[in-house]
This record gives sequence, C-alpha cells and structure tokens, in this order.
Amino acid sequence: MKYDYMKEVVPPLDGYATGGIGKLIVRKAPQVINKLREWAPQITGKVATPKLKKPWAVFDEKGNPIIDFRLKKDANTWLKQEKGSTPAGDDYYTKTLNYKIGKIDPKTVKPPKPKKTDAPAMFFRSREEIIEGPPVMSGQQWKDFLAKRGIRDAEMMDTSLGPWLNVNLKNQVSKNDLVAKFDSIVPDFNVSVLGEDFNAGMSLAKGIQSIDSTVFSPESGKIIRFLQAQTQNISDNKSAKEVLTKLDDIFDNAYGIKNVTTEGIPANNISVPYEIKQVMTDVLSASRRRGVGMEGSAFIDRPKHGTSQVLGSTSGKNYREFLFNWKPKGPRTTEPTYKYAHSFGAAEHENAFMNLRVTDRIDEYGNKLIFVEEIQSDMHQPISAAIRAAEKAGKKIPKGGRYAPRLDVDVPVDSKANLEQMANIQLQIDRLLATKPNSPKLDLLYKQKEGIRGIEAPKIAKGDHSGVPEGPFKNSQDYMEFAIKYLLRVAKDGNYDGVAFSTPTIKNLGKTLGDKDYQGNIIAYGDILKNAIRKAKAKSGADLVETSIGAKIDRSTGRYGSEDMIKYFSAPALMLKGNKKALEKIAKGLPAYKEGGLTKTVPPEKGPLPYGILNDVVPPL
Repeated sequence: MKYDYMKEVVPPLDGYATGGIGKLIVRKAPQVINKLREWAPQITGKVATPKLKKPWAVFDEKGNPIIDFRLKKDANTWLKQEKGSTPAGDDYYTKTLNYKIGKIDPKTVKPPKPKKTDAPAMFFRSREEIIEGPPVMSGQQWKDFLAKRGIRDAEMMDTSLGPWLNVNLKNQVSKNDLVAKFDSIVPDFNVSVLGEDFNAGMSLAKGIQSIDSTVFSPESGKIIRFLQAQTQNISDNKSAKEVLTKLDDIFDNAYGIKNVTTEGIPANNISVPYEIKQVMTDVLSASRRRGVGMEGSAFIDRPKHGTSQVLGSTSGKNYREFLFNWKPKGPRTTEPTYKYAHSFGAAEHENAFMNLRVTDRIDEYGNKLIFVEEIQSDMHQPISAAIRAAEKAGKKIPKGGRYAPRLDVDVPVDSKANLEQMANIQLQIDRLLATKPNSPKLDLLYKQKEGIRGIEAPKIAKGDHSGVPEGPFKNSQDYMEFAIKYLLRVAKDGNYDGVAFSTPTIKNLGKTLGDKDYQGNIIAYGDILKNAIRKAKAKSGADLVETSIGAKIDRSTGRYGSEDMIKYFSAPALMLKGNKKALEKIAKGLPAYKEGGLTKTVPPEKGPLPYGILNDVVPPL
C-alpha cells in the first residue's frame, strides 16, 4: 500500500525528550473530550463586595498585612503579646512597634488560582469559536458564524448544538447563554482501559534471560550478558541509574554511540543488530525513559480479547483494550440506552460507541510504537450495514437501519402563547446572565424552555427503529480519526516514538479471499483508515512515515499456531519522536473534528482514493 505525503526515512533518535529514571509515571488514561477553558461571562452592573471570613489584620510599616483575624480584639491581643516579647536591640521586633491594626480591603484580595488540570486529548472546536464570537446574535446568525469557521455538521449534531440552534433561529441568543447551553447539552465522554500493570506486562529481566548471547557478535554478546547479570539486581532508582550508566560506557566502547540510554541508537546506524535495538528499546521502557506503559491504577480489568485478530499474538507486548462511551445530557437523557455487543469485563458498556485494541511493538529502526491492532464500533456497524444492503438492493431502509429518534431534534414552536412565553423566559435568562451569571434560577428557566418545546414535540412511533441511540462519530472515518488522535495523546504521555497501524495485508492474514471480513478489511484498513491518518497528521503535525514491523506467525498457516517464523510487514506510522511542535499541539488537545467543508470525489484516474462520504465499518472481532 502506498501512503501519500510520506517521508522516506524514519526521524533520528537524537534530541528525544526523555523522562528520566522513575519520573515518567502514567497513572491514568488521558481525558477523552472536554472543554479547554472556563468561560467567565461578561458581567454588567455593580459587583457585590465579597465577605471575608477574617476581615481584620495586623499591617506592617509598609501597609502589608502580616496576619489575619476574625475579630479586632484578637488582632489587639496578638499585637500586645508581640510588643511585650520584644527583646531590646532586635531590629525585627522593634519594627512591630510600628505595626497597625485595620480592616482588609476586599479589592486587594487576590482570587485563588484555578486548579491546574491536564488538557483533554480532544475538544469540540465549536465551543472555542462561540467564545471568540460577538456578544449576541440570532440562532441563524450563530449557525452561519460557526459554518464559516469550518464547524462540521457532524460536530453540530454530536454536541446537540445544531438542533438547539434550529429551534432558536429567530431568537436572539447571547454568547453567555450559548456557552451555558452548550455545556448543559454536550455529552460527557469516558474511556475504560483494560490491561496489566506496567511492571507485570513489561518484565525486562524475564525477557532478557531467554536470549542466547552466544549467537551474537562479541560486542553484542557482551551487552546481552551484562544486562542478564544486572537487570535482576535493580531494586530502586539509584541501582537502576548505576546500571544504565555502566551500559552507556559498554555501548560507547562497543559501537561508539554515547549516551545510548538517553538518546537512543541513531536510525541511520547499521552496525548495531536489530535484536540489540529491540533489547535497548525494552531497557528504556523498563527504566521509564521511553515507551512507558500505564500503572495498574489506569486499568479497570484485565484484557478480554488478547489472542483475537492480533498480529503474531506472541510478538506484541503490553496488550491493552480501550472502550469509549458517551453520556448524553439535556433532552437526550431519556433516549434508549445501548449496551455494547462485545464484552470488555468491568468496562462501562452502557452507550459505548467504539473500542480500540493495541500492543507495544518495536519496528526495524528500533522505534517504540503503539501498534493499532483493531478499531471497531459495535454501535454503528449493524445500522451502517443495513443501510448499505438496502441501498444496494434498491429497497426501503428497514427499522434495523434507523437509529432511535433523537429527542433534541424538535419541531419549531407554532403556538403563539408558547412563543410569547418562551420569549419572556429568554429575556429573564439574558438579564440573569448579565447581572447574576451564577444564579440558581438559570437552570429552572432552561428547563422551562425545554418543557415548552416538549409540549409541541411530535409523538415518536414505537418500534419503528433499531432501538440504538444515535451515538457520536457514527461515520467510520470520523471514529477512526477520533481513535488516532486519542492514541497520539497516549503515546505522548508515555514517551512513545509514535503510533503505527494495521493494514489490509496484516488484518487478512489467514483469511480467505472471498470472506466477507476479507473485503471489509480491505476497505476499512485501506481507504478509510488512510484518510483518517492523513487528517490526524494534518491536525497534530506528526510525521507520516512507512515503517516495517516484524511478527512471529505460523509457517504453515501464515497466522496463528506454533508461530515459528518471523515475517516483516510494511505499516504506516505517525511519528512524534523529535517533533517538538507536534508534541506541543497534542499536549494542548486536538479538535475532535477537523474543519468542515464539502469534500469532492476524485476520479480514479486523477487520484488514488475516493474522498467522498465513507460509511463502511470495521469488521467485528
């Protein structure tokens, strides 16, 4: 497979930002989607003076408060005691004679700094654009404003912002009101991770002991024997540092490569055997300098599908499963719930919409990569399949091809009385947002507005749908791009070199040409995944390369079994190593959706791929 815009060489290891021994600890998975910043509504009118719990203070000669008190008499008592204990000739205590007691000016009290939290892996850009918008516009003007800034219809629907604006096209909506409404209706996202503790899943000593050092050159054999003798003696950070320092010296003498445990092996080096590169990558992982797995606290259960559709099931390490779910808010809270078809143990299955399965692998250049074994959506697959089958047969889409009706998609309010009441409620909301943005009355007013819409909403025909709610990222390419962006953040947090992906060749190992899954893999892990990778590259700034990954497979079947043969597979990868700009972008969070706009279909003779709307889904586990 050919991937456009690929660099021909793997970026070198030099300059890689290491985490240091024992300092890089990944205790939990990153947040999935959340807001980037709090929004402080514009406040007009008089601001009330805050009441201080300790309004009295003792001030020094420069007017700076020394200590606060609830009562004035407590301040007097403290100052008298200080004066009574003043030693003669002590400059510090002499100055207390000039101290004064007075009230603290509330205006001089600095508000507490907000608690610093990590940026989420992704965010909805529509909220950021609203914050940058004008103070007030009509619902239609807000829709046009967001469309001009590239906010896709898919994002407008996933956030419920589009349906809400559709029923407020003629109403004037303030920026404050719209941000508050967005936060009250946008769904929450969560991820459950299944895996094993870093120490259990990445045992360095156990793997090295099984290597036969006699088959290597004298230089390589010396390195292997040193590690076999020393890794079992590592008990703490101090002993680990001593071992790695000695390893630097041995590697320098053997291959002339300095600081190998911090800077790695240069990609253009051809003197170091591939097996030694693999060993060194494991050493850096175990010493928490590069490609660090998650702690046990990040996992809610052990993996449940470890040997299914995994490239050379004994080749990859640190196998993990990610299950993503969403929790609707606003009008959608009473829609049907969906339980994910495949079981992932203790993971949250309610309203799960997709899953990921990954392993850690080392490519032929010695890069430590998160390798995507599978991207799958049980929620969207049956509906997409039913739609495709109906369209192919020229028949009407059956109920199995329709999502349950969305309760946030309401008809416009027609009743004059209800329209007047809604306008009155909106006026009250705007006044409160302008004067008392934290008023508890706001929630009640929002509920009253939704209640009026509910009166005029049409009754839903029961049983005329699949019963599956319309979850987010329902397009295959969109949820693949979502998965890639999330894994880029996981890779960044763990100091991995990048993220690599399965291809149709890899997914179809051992499958028959005419199988349904065979053709599905060609589509899903071909055109759809390639487009998703390109979009993730554009947003993250990661380097798109083509690498080679070795895996043990069965010589007779080409898939599972004895796994007695090593075969190398070409695979696309998004590399982060040495790319400071990409790391900075990913650390700040990536937009969940790329900019909108119509996509054109490129004729086969003019381009390698059809770039239209793609609804094909990934085959099941």
